[in-house]
Amino acid sequence: MKKQMIVIAMMSMIVTLAGCAEANDISSITKNSPADSVTVTESTAAKEADTVSSESEKAAESKPEEKKETAENKPEEKKETPETKPEEIKETATGKRVAAPDVTEIIGEWVEMGSGEARFVTVNSDGSFEAFSNYETLASGYVTVDTAGGVKKYSFNDENNGLWYTPFIYSCDNGFEMIAGEDYPAIGAVAFCRKEEERTPSPVFEAIAGKWYEEDADIGRTIEVTSSGTYSVYSDNVGISAGTISAESSDGLTYYTFTDTDRNIWYTFRFSNNSFPELISVNDRVSFSRESSSVRASEGISKIVGTWYPDDPSYPTLVVNDDGSYAMLADDGSAEKTNIVKVEIRNGVEKYTFKDDTLGTWLVPFEVRNGGSVLVTEDNPVFGIISFHR
Repeated sequence: MKKQMIVIAMMSMIVTLAGCAEANDISSITKNSPADSVTVTESTAAKEADTVSSESEKAAESKPEEKKETAENKPEEKKETPETKPEEIKETATGKRVAAPDVTEIIGEWVEMGSGEARFVTVNSDGSFEAFSNYETLASGYVTVDTAGGVKKYSFNDENNGLWYTPFIYSCDNGFEMIAGEDYPAIGAVAFCRKEEERTPSPVFEAIAGKWYEEDADIGRTIEVTSSGTYSVYSDNVGISAGTISAESSDGLTYYTFTDTDRNIWYTFRFSNNSFPELISVNDRVSFSRESSSVRASEGISKIVGTWYPDDPSYPTLVVNDDGSYAMLADDGSAEKTNIVKVEIRNGVEKYTFKDDTLGTWLVPFEVRNGGSVLVTEDNPVFGIISFHR
């Protein structure tokens, strides 16, 4: 019986030990199974993702500092740009000013009114402007507008010198447009009217615009003057001179200087607007009138055609023919001098110069006086006055 009990106990122990070994084997197999590997791998990946995420967050947290450093560096670079490129900033600023919509009513060309010197202003569609004379630019820049007090005022700002004159005010009366500066004690009022060809654009040149004919019929030059202050001179359709005109007033007279394209002065004329309008050179040697010299010369000859008797008997009798020729006859009827009579008109008066056979001049020019009954010389300090009568 005891032996059986011992055998049973030993067998129970063996079975128990075998169960433990089997359990250990199962446990070993479970640990090495694919599912367990996947679980481990996923866990590892998650940890790695957590690590990357953490590193990204750390990087993101560190980036503001990098941007901040960049921002601290960049202001110095931007600060240098305005200092090195002022023109670009000026252009940008000008562009903003130009955008003002209320500058549009003064866009175009303007000419100064009532001035001895021809001055012009051009306002462009972009708001820029230029003021100039025939020879130089007076100011250039941009226009600004001030509507304070309900009155629109335009300021012409020169790029280098600031405000050009006082602000201007625009007006339109029966279609006549004008911009006028406020009255200023130093310069008075300055006004410009809109430049339009059909409206006589420049009052400065209105009086002399058109054709002028030289009063010396032998030369016979013609001047064409435009209302904008340009001129051209020709003789027998051949050009002689061309250029621009400047005007200046002095002692109640207006003087016009004709300057050619090479900037050489051709002539300076004073304008006489008496009953016989003329352009007379300042040295009185050249003059032009509104009427053609040839017509005037023909009429001039007709005034002296016939026989003239000298007041001084020592001089011969003078006979003038209607073809412009003449003869001075001695007492016996022989010709002492003969040739042609040159006619020129100065200050509205016909001047008759008697050319001799060698085309020299006999005495000084004569003129008709006393209603056409007397032919007398101009002042002649050498020979005194020589006169003839009908």
